[in-house]
Amino acid sequence: MAPKCISMLLLAILVAAATVVVNADAAPSSRPSYRRPLPPLPCIPGRQRPSWMPPCSPPPAQPAECYTSLSGLATPCSDFLTNPDVAAPAAACCDGLASLVGDAPICLCHVVNGDLNKLLPAPMMRLRLPQLRRMCAVGFPRTTLRECIRKAGTSAADEPSTVDVAADT
Repeated sequence: MAPKCISMLLLAILVAAATVVVNADAAPSSRPSYRRPLPPLPCIPGRQRPSWMPPCSPPPAQPAECYTSLSGLATPCSDFLTNPDVAAPAAACCDGLASLVGDAPICLCHVVNGDLNKLLPAPMMRLRLPQLRRMCAVGFPRTTLRECIRKAGTSAADEPSTVDVAADT
């Protein structure tokens, strides 16, 4: 007799709990929820993520060559980079810089190391590159710049090369 009473009591508790859960889900909340979802944790280069976290997306593949990316920057920016009378870069120049930084940041080494001069009609004015960065509000990734500086002192065999402009003409 006792097991039947206990099972009836458990059944009553389960029905009461299910009713409370259903009512809590069905009742609209009169006060707004101030909880926002947390952003995902960023991936830290060189460190593995814990197994309980989703994996990081792989870094974008480096381009095989930088000529295409650099010509997208050199053509619209040539007036600003070489002519002291041009006060501001064209919008296409800023778009080209943003595209270079976003799509092929390793190619910035050629810009920083002066290889961009090969694609310009006249020598680039030295202070125009930092001005271009500020005027276009495009930041250079620091890790890429460190790689450029480190590779400048050593062999740059891993770095994509530009096509020699003199060989094309």
